[in-house]
Amino acid sequence: MPSRSSPVYDMDSVSGQDIESGYVSGSGSEASIPELYFTKPHLQFLNRQLQNLEPQEVLQWCITTLPSLFQTTAFGLTGLATLDMLSKMKIPRPQMVDLIFFNTLHHFSETLALVDRVRERYPLVNLHVYNPKGVETAEEFANKYGERLWETNDEQYDWVAKVEPAQRAYRELQVNAVLTGRRRSQGGRRGEIDVIEVDEAGLIKINPLANWTFKQVQDYIKTNNVPYNELLDRGYKSIGDWHSTQPIKEGEDERAGRWKGQQKTECGMHNPRSKYAQYLKQQELKDKEEALRKALESDLQIESLPVLPESFPVLIMANKPHGGVLKDLLARDAHKHTELVAEAETLPAVVLTERQLCDLELLLSGGFSPLEGFLNEKDYNEVVENLRLADGNLFSIPICLDVSENTIQKYDLKAGGRVALRDFRDDRNLAIITIDDIYKPDKQKEAKEVFGGDEEHPAVKYLFDTAKEYYVGGKLDAISRLEHYDYVALRYTPAELRAHFEKMGWSRVVAFQTRNPMHRAHRELTVRAARARQTNVLIHPVVGITKPGDIDHFTRVRVYQEILPRYPNGMAVLGLLPLAMRMGGPREAIWHAIIRKNHGCTHFIVGRDHAGPGKNSAGKDFYGPYDAQYAVEKYRDELGIEVVPFQQMIYLPDSDEYKPDDEVNPGIRTLNISGTELRSRLRTGRDIPEWFSYPEVVRVLRESHPPRSKQGFTVFLTGYTNSGKDAVARALNVTLNQQGGRSVSLLLGDTVRSELSAELGFSRSDRHKHIQRIAFVAGELTKAGAAVIAAPIAPFESSRETARETISQFGSFYLVHVATSLEYSEKTDKRGVYAKARNGEIKGFTGVDDPYETPKKANLTVDLEKMNVRSAVHMIVLMLESEGLLDRL
Repeated sequence: MPSRSSPVYDMDSVSGQDIESGYVSGSGSEASIPELYFTKPHLQFLNRQLQNLEPQEVLQWCITTLPSLFQTTAFGLTGLATLDMLSKMKIPRPQMVDLIFFNTLHHFSETLALVDRVRERYPLVNLHVYNPKGVETAEEFANKYGERLWETNDEQYDWVAKVEPAQRAYRELQVNAVLTGRRRSQGGRRGEIDVIEVDEAGLIKINPLANWTFKQVQDYIKTNNVPYNELLDRGYKSIGDWHSTQPIKEGEDERAGRWKGQQKTECGMHNPRSKYAQYLKQQELKDKEEALRKALESDLQIESLPVLPESFPVLIMANKPHGGVLKDLLARDAHKHTELVAEAETLPAVVLTERQLCDLELLLSGGFSPLEGFLNEKDYNEVVENLRLADGNLFSIPICLDVSENTIQKYDLKAGGRVALRDFRDDRNLAIITIDDIYKPDKQKEAKEVFGGDEEHPAVKYLFDTAKEYYVGGKLDAISRLEHYDYVALRYTPAELRAHFEKMGWSRVVAFQTRNPMHRAHRELTVRAARARQTNVLIHPVVGITKPGDIDHFTRVRVYQEILPRYPNGMAVLGLLPLAMRMGGPREAIWHAIIRKNHGCTHFIVGRDHAGPGKNSAGKDFYGPYDAQYAVEKYRDELGIEVVPFQQMIYLPDSDEYKPDDEVNPGIRTLNISGTELRSRLRTGRDIPEWFSYPEVVRVLRESHPPRSKQGFTVFLTGYTNSGKDAVARALNVTLNQQGGRSVSLLLGDTVRSELSAELGFSRSDRHKHIQRIAFVAGELTKAGAAVIAAPIAPFESSRETARETISQFGSFYLVHVATSLEYSEKTDKRGVYAKARNGEIKGFTGVDDPYETPKKANLTVDLEKMNVRSAVHMIVLMLESEGLLDRL
């Protein structure tokens, strides 16, 4: 049978083995500790491999292999050597193993003074100190348990001073493995210890200095100037409580001074069958049985019961969903799937947009619990005004199904009706909505209250430019999950993620949301959060809709997969979230916390400007840097998930570590690479140092971000008919084809209109559609690495800017204004089109009876009234060359 390291530190299961400080026992929930399995042959193999390694190599193996690793110590010589070795290791953060010190309140004053010196020498170490329960001083201990308890009842003393604090520490800190100071040269039962052991309770114990003698340890301490206990210079070698420790004589074993004259050399905590331990065990079982009897009699819910004995196993579950119940509509409606499929075929169907699909997916899976559908008017108004649903539950972002008036009339939508919701990608019916109401929202109010009202905010722009004019509210019947063909194994529903946490035995999980690639700073941030809260980590990136211009999720997920092995084994898991972000800052941070709570997380990292869209065109931030943190803190009690605030992580080259910005002292040398600088280095192929990112991450990013000379781009020429833009476009096409290195596509306005937009007229709306079709084609070609030359008239600023936004997602966009005057363009018109327009034969002709808006954001302006085509092309080529796009020219 394999040994499982999911310790339940039970008085009937703790072995007689111990660690240097004598503290190994403790109790904890089996479900709360990450599970590792070691068969006996595996342990034998590991010990054969580790037997001949140096202690530093054993420690390196432990850090990269074992989750929830701690060092328990009473600051003996071997433990101090271990601590010093850890501090010198070349790992991302020098001290990755926390210390646990059990202060019995009866240590020598020299030991307590040493603790302070150790803290000063190793400032990065996290030290957890546990006292006997309910007392802080030796006087309080004596008042509560009597004078000299170690003499009147040594078993009770061991329990109160050592066993119970150990149980409490291991339970609270979720200890899975411990580094010990035990060595074979200490004699007694320690003479045959292995380097790695698993005791009967499942605790992994590593003895990295098992092969060293006392002299080797002492030499290491002196050579490395490690602080040590002054009692060692007075003849003590193994130091515990003052009342049970004496100096030893020449030739005696190291531990001969412990409990001298008594029939014990180890503290009673390692004897699970001591009289006092048996008495406490019996009392514990009686108390639990009585509590269970009373609970059953009063029909209490099981979650209100105390911890039960092993005959009544109760798993520690992940965090409760928001509202108390996970609204997993897919599971709820599975029993009527066949009927719903058949009914949907008989109903009118609304075909959902990409954003609506993202919302629907999280509604069906329970990610938006307690919602069971799209918001009706009552809930919508409460969310907009008060961040609450009508029933009082906290909810910060309105989840609405927007439809056009035409759709309402076409399908005769009305309250009480049922409508199928269909996936635009494959025409599958995913759900049926029973309509509560159809209402026209106050979009101005929604924009102001939810997003701050800035018309440049992406969510506000979506609200007014894309979202339809009516909202349909109602509850859903779930038919099918959305079909995904990418990273299917990583797309966990809340129920699936909760099951995964339960399988792994994770009861405390901190979620990290990201829409960007992760680098060393992100890894350090999440590990710090996990260590500070003693949690595991859920890397939970958004793969639905993020901010325009973000790196595509395919690249990002490959990055996350590469960085995952950089976490200690068993610490982190990667799951993908199909969320359509609104970039709503404070409100969105609350929403994200609710979503992570529904996925079972107990903690959520909120960083600087969380979910903020950055700055507007005037350079003003949409939100304050810590508005999101303030918002979630305001509602922390209602959220039911602990928010872990973090500031920007800064690299300190002199100590080779990352620290939060607010922990960096003035004058300390720091290094940083901004997002703009990173993109520049990727674009130009310049080095990206390992202190910033891992080589495997950089490799993935370089695959998706080829050098500028291989990237696609679009040159978008605009101007009057016969301004010369077509001639410039054709000449530029020849020039770029002559250079070679990438394919070149020419999209002349008249050609595209005849091929793609023949049915369109020349109204403002039709002209806009025409430009957007060109932008779509140009964007796809740019994404594929082509050079695109587009030359429509494009008379309207709004259409040109929308084209810029569309194409810039995939590559560089350059707007070239061919500013040849209307008079010159008309005077040199050999085709006579202007004359026809003046005579009324052509309607809606730009410059004659239709306006042309001069570009406000042109990257380059050329005027063929003042220069020839060759000069204009040369100016464009110089612009492209300065951007690194024509390195071969």
